Amino acid sequence: MGDRLDRRSRAPRPRSWRAATLGVALWAASGAAAFAFGPSDVLDSTPASERTQRQAAALAQAERVSLRSDAGTSARLRARPSLSYGADVEDPAELGAAATVTLELGWLDDRAAALKDRAELLAARQEALRARRRDLLDALRLHGRLLVAEVALRRAELDLAGRQPGSAGAARGRALRDRRRHQLEALRAEARALGFDGKARFESIRFALPEAPGADPDVERLRLALEAALRERDAIAFDPFPEVTLDALYESRSHGYQVAASLGLDHGRPAAGLEGELGPQEDDQWRVALSARIVVDGTADEAHSAADERVRRARAALELASTDYGARVRRARAAVDDARAILEAELALWREADPASADTVRACRALLSRENATYGAWLDLVSATYGYLEVVDGTWAAAPGGSSEPLPDPYPQRCAVLGA
Repeated sequence: MGDRLDRRSRAPRPRSWRAATLGVALWAASGAAAFAFGPSDVLDSTPASERTQRQAAALAQAERVSLRSDAGTSARLRARPSLSYGADVEDPAELGAAATVTLELGWLDDRAAALKDRAELLAARQEALRARRRDLLDALRLHGRLLVAEVALRRAELDLAGRQPGSAGAARGRALRDRRRHQLEALRAEARALGFDGKARFESIRFALPEAPGADPDVERLRLALEAALRERDAIAFDPFPEVTLDALYESRSHGYQVAASLGLDHGRPAAGLEGELGPQEDDQWRVALSARIVVDGTADEAHSAADERVRRARAALELASTDYGARVRRARAAVDDARAILEAELALWREADPASADTVRACRALLSRENATYGAWLDLVSATYGYLEVVDGTWAAAPGGSSEPLPDPYPQRCAVLGA
């Protein structure tokens, strides 16, 4: 069978049937266009995934932890009510009630922990942005896969139309068409789950590419991690004297209160504490004490070696991020420019195509191939843009006035009739 559809291989159909087929196709196309969605809709309306919501919760927790560690303070309020009944030799039996309330305030200047928590906060912010970037990437790719799947279904329908009815090739063509249809339906179900109904509409928008910052977005986080590792290594020198404390206490039995304060070093970290208690006391007294805890064992060398390795790794990661960043930005930007140039070339070829001349199966296949190549170039541009945004830690956005001019109808109705 030649490329032109062999009408003699089919039973003749009345003219009214062809008119009805064309009318249905036009109605379906207009209805789908009313509910079609494009890349700009994806950027504006894609909901946050479960992954993104988890990262948002993790970011909120990291902010709370960092705030507490920067302050270095802790507080606790304790109450101990009691009811007692007793007697002794000299006093008659009596029923008494007592209550004790204790307030504890503590402060520890743990700079290493604060730096690590700050670094984890920066990492949580980056992960939250990355999760949202990934949401939009997945949705944009889903949109592109829908476009490709629609082309694949049309191609399968054209191939089936060119097969001899009842032949093995026709049976294979029907099976392939059904599989393509099911794949398209599955993708549309994914799109509906995101709130996008109807067909995918191609729209060659231009993505806004944020300017690359002067340094890798990871540099500040890695710098904090290195400083924390250095402080942890320096603190090992205090391991033989993990605690040195100056305590002061005043207790008043007659007035029913007690105040205690402390200053000291906890593994070399300045610490202070204040405790007040209201309730029955045992005596009227005051006390000042200086104490220390001394530990001598054989683990110092091992601890120094582990700390040195952590410092080495942190410094190497910081140096790598600082020296390789410019090259990575240039490569990512070049990938976007190349993908955009290829897409523009494919769009130019698409605009040059003449849908009016598509009166054969071969011509319709050529149009489908051109359309498919354009969608493939679009998906490559989406991937390249994502790569650039990952490097600069940017967010997806459409450039103002970045949409391309309207494209010609990629698949004329006469091709739809041939494949019907």
